[in-house]
Amino acid sequence: MRCLLLQTKENKFFTHIKNKKQLEQYCKVFKAKMFIVKAQIKKNQILEISKMTSLICNKNENKEKIKFEIIKQIN
Repeated sequence: MRCLLLQTKENKFFTHIKNKKQLEQYCKVFKAKMFIVKAQIKKNQILEISKMTSLICNKNENKEKIKFEIIKQIN
């Protein structure tokens, strides 16, 4: 499944590609990286923005291993 990967120093978060615009400023401020990826992920594992905000603040959360292939780096 194609989705958006937000990579911080501590974690990787998978979300919908439609969330790209909302996450661009976050990436600039916090030096996170964003990629379009093809991931071996179930639809229910892709995070909505509201869920991501709480997970980003918790460095020990979201340690699930998901295989993915980078299609394109956005920033």
